[in-house]
Amino acid sequence: MIHPINATAERPNRALPAGMHEIPVGMHRRLAHVQPGLTPLAVRAQHLQLVSTALTQAGVEHFVVPGTEDTSSAIGVRDTQRGRVAQTLRSLFSRSPGYIQRRVPVQRTSELLHLGARESSWQGLETVDVLRAIWFQADLSGELVYGVEYGCDIEFWREEEGRLLPPRINRGASFLLPEGEMTLVSPHRFSRLAPPLRTEQAPRQRRWGRKPEPAGLPTRREFVCTGPDEITFPIDVVYTWVDSDDPAWQRRRAEASGDVFHEESASAGRYINRDELLYSMRSLHMYAPWVRHIFLVTDDQVPHWLDESAEGITVVSHREIFRETDRLPVFNSHAISAQLHRVPGLSEHFIHFNDDVFVGRPITPHEFFLPNGASKYYPDTVRIPMGPVRPDDLPHEVARKNVRALLEERFGRTIIDAMKHTPVPLRRSVLEEMEREYAEVFRATAAARFRSGTDIDVGTCMYPYYSYFTGRGVPDSIPYAYLHLSMVQLSKKLDRLLKRRDAAVFCVNDSFTTEDDVADQEALIHPFFEAYFPLPSPYEKPAQR
Repeated sequence: MIHPINATAERPNRALPAGMHEIPVGMHRRLAHVQPGLTPLAVRAQHLQLVSTALTQAGVEHFVVPGTEDTSSAIGVRDTQRGRVAQTLRSLFSRSPGYIQRRVPVQRTSELLHLGARESSWQGLETVDVLRAIWFQADLSGELVYGVEYGCDIEFWREEEGRLLPPRINRGASFLLPEGEMTLVSPHRFSRLAPPLRTEQAPRQRRWGRKPEPAGLPTRREFVCTGPDEITFPIDVVYTWVDSDDPAWQRRRAEASGDVFHEESASAGRYINRDELLYSMRSLHMYAPWVRHIFLVTDDQVPHWLDESAEGITVVSHREIFRETDRLPVFNSHAISAQLHRVPGLSEHFIHFNDDVFVGRPITPHEFFLPNGASKYYPDTVRIPMGPVRPDDLPHEVARKNVRALLEERFGRTIIDAMKHTPVPLRRSVLEEMEREYAEVFRATAAARFRSGTDIDVGTCMYPYYSYFTGRGVPDSIPYAYLHLSMVQLSKKLDRLLKRRDAAVFCVNDSFTTEDDVADQEALIHPFFEAYFPLPSPYEKPAQR
């Protein structure tokens, strides 16, 4: 977990090494290294590299282990090397202050962390099978601390009956032969937070993944394989966004507003811009570095802070994705989402983000897709109202009821659950198939400038069930939070989310906001966003960063 800290906490009386602070974390105060631009994946790699380098310099043979956690790392050492490992790590902690934690078996005491440079911290080492080396890392903003979850574990493997046995389960092997071939890997090799490296052996992926990095960490050759649980296909993100402060856009919307179907359809609150997109992209940069490319779909608009020349992002005009452009401009999210599979250069697997949806903690692509390519969807407890379309139905209810009628006719199933306001995993080929099968309703939805009575909700209603009924989608759950800016005790709910940071994704929605609400809401939401996502993304202009 990434813990919020108090940047104005009183400094301790004792002198600390340069670049360090003593900060409150939970019930304790911890020594923390302060560095700029930290991301979870970078912190993980830094700690793994630190321990491996120290062991290499001390002549301790070791190998990186594919552990079961994605933010922490693991190194295997023969259990006969316990004494040398303790000596090496104590020396390392004396140069770079940090902590040691006994992981297997877990120490039964209220104080689970011990200063790694203290001799007393290493007493009883012969009874411990896994140790975790921990360096708390604080961002320069003073808002984040990367803690225990980003440590590097040292596993003591024992030799028994001609086999090396691990002290706990891993994602690689239940045992190794005592003597085996070694190879070198990148620090990111065994974390699912990172995309695969570009390799000549995988030509279809050559343009995807991390640029080749120095492969300087030793591991066993047996561990370097692609298992059936790994996702090897590229995944893009598509944002839909509008700048409601743009006078040209306001003029286009006013000229087209005669087509309003329902007063909520043209609600100004649907288009209010609080720079949510900036913070949503920051959340992707911090917590989902495996995303291959970001496509920003707009009505010929570009955020003032966006660096269009940045690698990994492309701005796409509505004119590039609508087959029939004579009805543009369009202000109907149903129409736009029904065209997203037309984005030029889009990968087969992609995730649709609205700009009010955020990644709340480190997350792997497995939250959105199965390794076999199937997409996931996340049913809500909210039900789609039963019965036919009624005059008093809200536009989103109309679009869902229209979908239900189509799927009942095609599959003989009645859909009931709406979906959570999460990122939406999609497959381009499935959307193309849906458009071929339901060409007329897709065309009618695309032609509706505002939400209309003939709309279908393609992304968050039709696609999940169609993919499920045809064997290419599965229901799942995801740690999730939903906040509406008009909800009671909004401030307390934002504070709770910031403190716990336990939601994999969350939505901050404002669909019924009026212009009168904006100032009060911004006084709450901007400080929250800055505290949660203080690290600028590479998509921001240098001046913005």
